[in-house]
Amino acid sequence: MAHKQQTAAISSRIRFARNLTGFPFPTRMNERQRRDLCEKVRAAFFSANSNMGRDYDYIDMDSLPEIQVLAMAEEHLISPEFARGPKGRGLIVNKSKNVSIMICEEDHLRIQVLEKGLGLEAAYRTAKQLDRLLGEKLGYAYSEQWGYLTSCHTNVGTGMRASVMLHLPAITALHAVDKLVSETGRLGVTVRGVYGEGSQAEGDLYQLSNRITLGVNEHETLERLGEVIQSVISEEARLLKYWRDANPLVFEDKVLRAWGALQSARLMNGAEFLKYYSLCRTGLASGLLKGGLDTLDELFAQTRPASIAARQGRALEPAERDTIRANMCREALRGMKPNIE
Repeated sequence: MAHKQQTAAISSRIRFARNLTGFPFPTRMNERQRRDLCEKVRAAFFSANSNMGRDYDYIDMDSLPEIQVLAMAEEHLISPEFARGPKGRGLIVNKSKNVSIMICEEDHLRIQVLEKGLGLEAAYRTAKQLDRLLGEKLGYAYSEQWGYLTSCHTNVGTGMRASVMLHLPAITALHAVDKLVSETGRLGVTVRGVYGEGSQAEGDLYQLSNRITLGVNEHETLERLGEVIQSVISEEARLLKYWRDANPLVFEDKVLRAWGALQSARLMNGAEFLKYYSLCRTGLASGLLKGGLDTLDELFAQTRPASIAARQGRALEPAERDTIRANMCREALRGMKPNIE
């Protein structure tokens, strides 16, 4: 059965880092200055286009319970750094929960757009539209020599970070991750874990993003990253075929055991879910399973500890959380079936 290459790409993200003139950089701001900045950005955003009030919401982060903030980070709506930030932060988010503007993160603004699968170009168009809209209303800190000025020197220039989340079980299983990191690094691409810098790969998921922002333009960055992503996806497909063909019975047993666990388990901790998630995704990529790919990916975020607790509206004991996680998997994945003749 042919490998379904498109399944390797989970999501694509474009993020712009921007700072405003007239305000200290975030590390030097006090709470009053942060709140003033939030109000300035909020007013500029919602006065710029009449559709914004209908399609977007403004959230005072201090008004949210901690568990809800952590759930937003688990779902990639905000960054872990923003979730841990000081008082006086704001968030603009669309109704579909794939576009967010973090106010007072590491920079004054972090404009972020997420798209499913290989959607860098679509994410870029939306992010650039928002960037221009805010840039016309607010004065960005910009240097003719250096480009956009940012808190961290690694973002100076375009201030753009483009990334794609890839599922790479074969590269992981065959111990080829170090080679991947080395080869992509030479091409200006960084490999990180699920939640970006400093995080670990979970469920065999890796975030690949551009490392260089200075001396290149945005379109060059997208083109180079896209070429690397396609190369990595092709290599994953090649190794997945090798992995399965080397011992088909063992491969099929691993995948079908994982499918059975997600279909039947009454208790499931987070580590177990990540293992079974990756194996079932591998089964879908190899054609051994069919149906339920989008639902499986949605469960990755929905079954995280804070996300489960936020939906329940209270803190949970581990056993209760594991019960809810198992119930969610059984109910959501009824449409996933073995594809064996």
